[in-house]
This record gives sequence, C-alpha cells and structure tokens, in this order.
Amino acid sequence: MGLREADAVRQYQYFPAKTTACFNLVIVHGMQEHGRRYRAFANYLSEQGGNVISFDLPGHGIEKISDQLGDFGTDGLSSSFTAISEFFQSFANDLPNVLFGHSMGSALALRYAEQYQHVALLILCGLPVNPVWMPTSRLSSCTLRAAFTCHQAFNILTTIQNL
Repeated sequence: MGLREADAVRQYQYFPAKTTACFNLVIVHGMQEHGRRYRAFANYLSEQGGNVISFDLPGHGIEKISDQLGDFGTDGLSSSFTAISEFFQSFANDLPNVLFGHSMGSALALRYAEQYQHVALLILCGLPVNPVWMPTSRLSSCTLRAAFTCHQAFNILTTIQNL
C-alpha cells in the first residue's frame, strides 16, 4: 500500500483484519490531531474484522512540514481526497467501505462522500452544526442531526454488520 510521491499525505497506519474481514474503514482525524491518535480504535476494529487505515492530513502528524502548517486549502483537500480514494482502492476487495471522520475530518469525510459513491457507511463524529461552508446538495443539516446523533443504542459494529 502506498501513495504517490506528490501527495501531501505521507504517514499512515494499516491495521489488517485479525479475523475474517467484513469491512474496510478509513479514519480521517480532526484539526491539530494525527492518525496515530486513533490507534486503539483502529486496533479494536481490526479485531472485529475491519481492514482499517488511519493517516495524517497535510500539515499534521509526524511528517508535517513547517511551510505546510495551517495551509490546508484546496490543494490539501484535493490531496486528501486522492489519498482516501487510494486507500479504499488498496483494499482490493468487495467489502463495504466505511469512512469515519472526527471534527474537521468529519467535514472532509462528508465532502468526500458527496463526491464519491463507493462509501457504504459514513460515520461523522463531532461534526459542526450548520457550518457556513457545509454544502447542502445531498444532505440537509436536519438529516445529519437525525442520522448521526449518537445515543446509547448506537453500536458501530452492529451498524457495519447490517450493511
């Protein structure tokens, strides 16, 4: 598994399924975070049959470059979308693709899922409510609040298994 040299995403961790694989999941972290922060979560999901990848967005994590800090912009969005697509392609199987995003990563995940149709389940954690930059083309903020409000009955594994 690898990324093109030109991509701004340089650091990622792959957690192959430790049992029979039943889903693929890519984790998109939030602002001022890094992919390694989700290591325990990714490990847990791999034990439950997930092929999981967590990665560092441009300007984040161990490989951050000083002139990229704070400059995400259109190029960062584009390279992140390229990385997510390549991660999903690298799984090379027909299992359901799940995209998990936290905070800023949830906004990126939402934008990605609007543009690419191969995401079977979108999990948004800490999505800002009614941000001015969020497109409303396919999903309204009411739908998002209803669909992604976590409560005691929510179980990520049950949801994935029911795809």
